[in-house]
Amino acid sequence: MAAKKRHPPPRRVDDDPCRRVADHLLDKTLSVSHGAVAVARELVDRRPYPEAFRGREDIPVSAYWLACGRIKVIDIPLVRIHKHPDSLRHAVKVSESLEQALADEIFRGLPDECQKLKPSYLAQRYLALSRAAAQTGERSTARRHLLAALRADPGQLLARGQLRKLIKAWMGSCRRWPE
Repeated sequence: MAAKKRHPPPRRVDDDPCRRVADHLLDKTLSVSHGAVAVARELVDRRPYPEAFRGREDIPVSAYWLACGRIKVIDIPLVRIHKHPDSLRHAVKVSESLEQALADEIFRGLPDECQKLKPSYLAQRYLALSRAAAQTGERSTARRHLLAALRADPGQLLARGQLRKLIKAWMGSCRRWPE
């Protein structure tokens, strides 16, 4: 007989809608598993999935739900979500223009008070682009994305281990760069 699987208690969800969006988009401490969430029909109707962002179309929708919906967490998990190996989330070829368009799409439907989060979100996305470029040895592209991140929100470089990840990407790619 298999041992009973233990689940950590759910994290408290903030009452402030913009804090919930920040927890989801910036801090990554609040996740929305679309197969394990119940959403009011009116919210789904107001914010359809933007199909142009294949593999990432859920990000604008879940941010909208967190900003505009009433959120209730239950103590008992009802489903277990497994990421399948052919998930498109991390297989998407990203570009600066795609990241900008995605950020615009995410924040298009959010309340005015949540718009202040957009520069920080963009900075995180540019840092991810910088790391990806550094890992493939594209120094000038990595530098351009790093500067874009610093222009958007310099504080993000020190948030959530971003600097450590960036240094690791740059140092790992140094071995491949010709002198």
